[in-house]
Amino acid sequence: MCVLDSGGRGGGDPTGAAVTAAGLALASGGIPMLDLLVGASSDELPAKGNSQGAAGSLTVGYLPHLEQMELLHFDGGLLSVSDAEAAIERLVEECGRDGGRARDCLLREAVAAGEGKKTTQKK
Repeated sequence: MCVLDSGGRGGGDPTGAAVTAAGLALASGGIPMLDLLVGASSDELPAKGNSQGAAGSLTVGYLPHLEQMELLHFDGGLLSVSDAEAAIERLVEECGRDGGRARDCLLREAVAAGEGKKTTQKK
């Protein structure tokens, strides 16, 4: 299974991809879960009171079907509440989109594995 990441919105934080990869690995390994964990990160957060600098990075781990946040990690300086809310909302939306792609990936893997078993059994 291949997880591709653009390196976060600003090109620097791959943590969201790591969260998604962990969720996919658990699901692919047959670990029972209520939903597939999907992550997203952003490192383009405006610093509070400073329009020029970045405040840090924010990572969200989200369960799309349960609509439940499992991880919220912020690393950096001061961030206004409104900017934090906007960033979290944007990342949750991203997780929702990526969750569908991740599920499709798992389904394709399961179908391919099933077809591989059929050809092995026929021999």
